[in-house]
Amino acid sequence: MRRAVESLLFDLDNTLIDRTGAFYRFCIELYRSNDALRGTSTEAEAVALMVELDEDGLCDRHRLFEQVISKWPGAFRDEDEAVEFYMRRFLPLISLDPRTRCFLNDLKSRGFPLGIVTNGGSEAQWAKVRSSGLEQLVDHVIVSGDLGIQKPNPGIFEFALAKMKAKAESTLLVGDNPTADILGALGMGMVSAWIRLGRDWPFNHPRPDYIIDHVWEASEIVFG
Repeated sequence: MRRAVESLLFDLDNTLIDRTGAFYRFCIELYRSNDALRGTSTEAEAVALMVELDEDGLCDRHRLFEQVISKWPGAFRDEDEAVEFYMRRFLPLISLDPRTRCFLNDLKSRGFPLGIVTNGGSEAQWAKVRSSGLEQLVDHVIVSGDLGIQKPNPGIFEFALAKMKAKAESTLLVGDNPTADILGALGMGMVSAWIRLGRDWPFNHPRPDYIIDHVWEASEIVFG
Protein backbone atom coordinates (compact mmCIF):
# COMPACT_ATOMS: atom_id res chain seq x y z
CA MET A 1 0.00 0.00 0.00
CA ARG A 2 1.30 3.44 -0.94
CA ARG A 3 2.28 5.44 2.14
CA ALA A 4 1.73 9.17 2.35
CA VAL A 5 4.95 11.20 2.44
CA GLU A 6 4.94 14.16 4.82
CA SER A 7 8.68 14.92 5.03
CA LEU A 8 11.82 14.13 3.03
CA LEU A 9 15.45 13.33 3.79
CA PHE A 10 18.07 13.39 1.06
CA ASP A 11 21.59 12.08 0.74
CA LEU A 12 24.01 14.69 -0.62
CA ASP A 13 26.70 13.19 -2.84
CA ASN A 14 25.41 11.68 -6.10
CA THR A 15 21.87 12.34 -4.99
CA LEU A 16 21.35 16.10 -4.74
CA ILE A 17 24.69 16.89 -6.38
CA ASP A 18 26.81 15.05 -8.95
CA ARG A 19 29.81 14.65 -6.72
CA THR A 20 31.42 11.91 -8.86
CA GLY A 21 31.32 14.07 -11.98
CA ALA A 22 32.69 17.09 -10.15
CA PHE A 23 35.59 15.12 -8.68
CA TYR A 24 36.41 13.60 -12.05
CA ARG A 25 36.57 17.09 -13.57
CA PHE A 26 38.75 18.23 -10.66
CA CYS A 27 41.19 15.38 -11.29
CA ILE A 28 41.48 16.30 -14.97
CA GLU A 29 42.10 19.95 -14.07
CA LEU A 30 44.71 18.97 -11.48
CA TYR A 31 46.52 16.70 -13.92
CA ARG A 32 46.62 19.26 -16.70
CA SER A 33 47.95 21.98 -14.41
CA ASN A 34 50.51 19.93 -12.47
CA ASP A 35 53.92 19.09 -13.90
CA ALA A 36 54.62 16.38 -11.30
CA LEU A 37 51.61 14.37 -12.42
CA ARG A 38 52.11 14.95 -16.14
CA GLY A 39 55.77 13.97 -15.91
CA THR A 40 55.20 10.38 -14.80
CA SER A 41 51.63 9.34 -15.63
CA THR A 42 49.14 9.59 -18.43
CA GLU A 43 45.98 11.55 -17.77
CA ALA A 44 43.89 8.38 -17.73
CA GLU A 45 46.24 6.67 -15.27
CA ALA A 46 46.41 9.63 -12.90
CA VAL A 47 42.67 10.29 -12.91
CA ALA A 48 41.85 6.61 -12.36
CA LEU A 49 44.22 6.37 -9.40
CA MET A 50 42.93 9.56 -7.75
CA VAL A 51 39.34 8.39 -8.18
CA GLU A 52 40.31 5.10 -6.52
CA LEU A 53 42.11 6.83 -3.66
CA ASP A 54 39.17 9.18 -3.14
CA GLU A 55 36.87 6.27 -2.17
CA ASP A 56 33.77 8.13 -3.37
CA GLY A 57 34.67 11.05 -1.13
CA LEU A 58 34.96 8.98 2.04
CA CYS A 59 38.74 9.24 2.26
CA ASP A 60 39.84 12.11 4.51
CA ARG A 61 41.15 14.95 2.31
CA HIS A 62 44.53 15.13 4.08
CA ARG A 63 44.91 11.36 3.77
CA LEU A 64 43.94 11.51 0.11
CA PHE A 65 46.56 14.12 -0.71
CA GLU A 66 49.18 12.44 1.45
CA GLN A 67 48.82 9.51 -0.94
CA VAL A 68 48.82 11.78 -3.99
CA ILE A 69 52.07 13.43 -2.85
CA SER A 70 53.57 9.99 -2.12
CA LYS A 71 52.72 8.86 -5.67
CA TRP A 72 53.76 12.14 -7.31
CA PRO A 73 56.47 13.86 -5.22
CA GLY A 74 56.46 17.58 -5.81
CA ALA A 75 52.79 17.72 -6.78
CA PHE A 76 52.22 19.91 -3.71
CA ARG A 77 54.42 21.31 -0.97
CA ASP A 78 52.40 19.46 1.68
CA GLU A 79 48.91 18.15 2.45
CA ASP A 80 47.67 21.51 3.71
CA GLU A 81 48.53 23.20 0.43
CA ALA A 82 46.84 20.36 -1.46
CA VAL A 83 43.65 20.55 0.57
CA GLU A 84 43.54 24.32 0.14
CA PHE A 85 43.88 23.85 -3.62
CA TYR A 86 41.17 21.21 -3.55
CA MET A 87 38.70 23.38 -1.66
CA ARG A 88 39.38 26.34 -3.96
CA ARG A 89 39.13 24.45 -7.26
CA PHE A 90 36.70 21.59 -6.52
CA LEU A 91 33.75 23.53 -5.09
CA PRO A 92 33.13 25.66 -8.22
CA LEU A 93 32.78 22.41 -10.17
CA ILE A 94 29.70 21.46 -8.12
CA SER A 95 26.43 22.72 -9.47
CA LEU A 96 22.81 22.04 -8.64
CA ASP A 97 20.76 20.73 -11.55
CA PRO A 98 17.91 23.17 -12.28
CA ARG A 99 15.45 20.28 -12.05
CA THR A 100 16.69 19.46 -8.56
CA ARG A 101 16.41 23.10 -7.50
CA CYS A 102 12.88 23.31 -8.91
CA PHE A 103 11.86 20.12 -7.10
CA LEU A 104 13.20 21.34 -3.75
CA ASN A 105 11.61 24.75 -4.19
CA ASP A 106 8.29 23.10 -4.96
CA LEU A 107 8.50 20.93 -1.85
CA LYS A 108 9.52 23.89 0.30
CA SER A 109 6.67 26.05 -1.01
CA ARG A 110 4.21 23.32 -0.07
CA GLY A 111 5.54 23.15 3.48
CA PHE A 112 7.30 19.78 3.44
CA PRO A 113 10.03 19.49 6.10
CA LEU A 114 13.27 18.86 4.19
CA GLY A 115 16.63 17.61 5.39
CA ILE A 116 20.00 16.38 4.18
CA VAL A 117 21.77 13.53 5.96
CA THR A 118 25.27 12.88 4.63
CA ASN A 119 28.36 10.90 5.55
CA GLY A 120 31.69 12.68 5.42
CA GLY A 121 33.93 15.20 7.09
CA SER A 122 32.32 18.35 8.41
CA GLU A 123 34.40 20.89 6.49
CA ALA A 124 34.06 19.21 3.09
CA GLN A 125 30.36 18.37 3.34
CA TRP A 126 29.30 21.76 4.65
CA ALA A 127 31.37 23.46 1.95
CA LYS A 128 29.50 21.50 -0.74
CA VAL A 129 26.13 22.29 0.81
CA ARG A 130 26.87 26.01 0.97
CA SER A 131 28.59 26.25 -2.41
CA SER A 132 25.66 24.57 -4.18
CA GLY A 133 23.07 26.77 -2.46
CA LEU A 134 21.41 23.82 -0.77
CA GLU A 135 21.60 25.42 2.67
CA GLN A 136 18.81 27.80 1.60
CA LEU A 137 16.68 25.04 0.10
CA VAL A 138 16.39 22.64 3.04
CA ASP A 139 15.52 23.04 6.70
CA HIS A 140 18.23 20.91 8.27
CA VAL A 141 21.66 19.53 7.30
CA ILE A 142 23.03 16.60 9.28
CA VAL A 143 26.68 15.70 8.63
CA SER A 144 28.15 12.54 10.09
CA GLY A 145 31.40 14.33 10.87
CA ASP A 146 29.52 16.63 13.24
CA LEU A 147 27.95 13.74 15.16
CA GLY A 148 30.63 11.07 15.08
CA ILE A 149 28.22 8.47 13.67
CA GLN A 150 27.57 7.51 10.07
CA LYS A 151 24.73 6.12 8.04
CA PRO A 152 23.39 3.42 8.31
CA ASN A 153 23.73 3.80 12.09
CA PRO A 154 20.15 4.38 13.30
CA GLY A 155 21.36 7.19 15.55
CA ILE A 156 22.02 9.59 12.68
CA PHE A 157 18.54 9.00 11.24
CA GLU A 158 16.94 9.37 14.67
CA PHE A 159 18.76 12.67 15.11
CA ALA A 160 17.60 13.89 11.69
CA LEU A 161 13.98 12.90 12.27
CA ALA A 162 13.99 14.60 15.66
CA LYS A 163 15.40 17.82 14.17
CA MET A 164 12.67 17.77 11.53
CA LYS A 165 9.95 16.77 14.01
CA ALA A 166 9.10 14.02 11.51
CA LYS A 167 7.81 10.48 11.79
CA ALA A 168 9.87 7.72 10.22
CA GLU A 169 6.88 6.01 8.61
CA SER A 170 5.89 9.14 6.69
CA THR A 171 9.42 10.28 5.76
CA LEU A 172 10.90 9.54 2.34
CA LEU A 173 14.65 8.93 2.24
CA VAL A 174 16.23 9.44 -1.20
CA GLY A 175 19.79 8.23 -1.71
CA ASP A 176 22.21 6.38 -3.96
CA ASN A 177 24.03 4.12 -1.50
CA PRO A 178 22.30 0.74 -1.11
CA THR A 179 23.61 0.12 2.39
CA ALA A 180 24.12 3.51 4.01
CA ASP A 181 20.99 5.10 2.59
CA ILE A 182 18.45 2.45 1.67
CA LEU A 183 19.09 -0.32 4.19
CA GLY A 184 19.48 2.38 6.82
CA ALA A 185 16.13 3.90 5.88
CA LEU A 186 14.36 0.54 5.73
CA GLY A 187 15.72 -0.34 9.15
CA MET A 188 14.09 2.83 10.49
CA GLY A 189 10.76 2.13 8.82
CA MET A 190 11.11 5.05 6.41
CA VAL A 191 9.91 5.07 2.83
CA SER A 192 12.94 4.58 0.58
CA ALA A 193 13.84 5.65 -2.98
CA TRP A 194 17.12 4.41 -4.44
CA ILE A 195 18.88 6.34 -7.20
CA ARG A 196 20.31 3.51 -9.24
CA LEU A 197 22.91 5.38 -11.35
CA GLY A 198 22.80 2.63 -13.95
CA ARG A 199 23.26 -0.17 -11.42
CA ASP A 200 21.17 -3.19 -10.44
CA TRP A 201 19.95 -3.47 -6.86
CA PRO A 202 22.62 -5.65 -5.18
CA PHE A 203 20.49 -7.55 -2.66
CA ASN A 204 17.70 -10.07 -3.07
CA HIS A 205 16.04 -8.80 0.08
CA PRO A 206 15.15 -6.26 1.34
CA ARG A 207 14.46 -3.98 -1.61
CA PRO A 208 13.81 -0.24 -1.78
CA ASP A 209 10.23 0.94 -1.99
CA TYR A 210 11.08 2.82 -5.18
CA ILE A 211 13.90 2.83 -7.73
CA ILE A 212 14.51 6.05 -9.67
CA ASP A 213 17.17 7.53 -11.94
CA HIS A 214 17.22 11.15 -10.75
CA VAL A 215 16.32 12.83 -7.48
CA TRP A 216 13.61 15.00 -9.04
CA GLU A 217 11.74 11.85 -10.08
CA ALA A 218 10.79 11.50 -6.41
CA SER A 219 8.09 14.08 -7.13
CA GLU A 220 6.00 11.21 -8.51
CA ILE A 221 6.34 9.41 -5.20
CA VAL A 222 5.35 12.46 -3.17
CA PHE A 223 2.58 13.82 -5.36
CA GLY A 224 1.46 10.69 -7.22
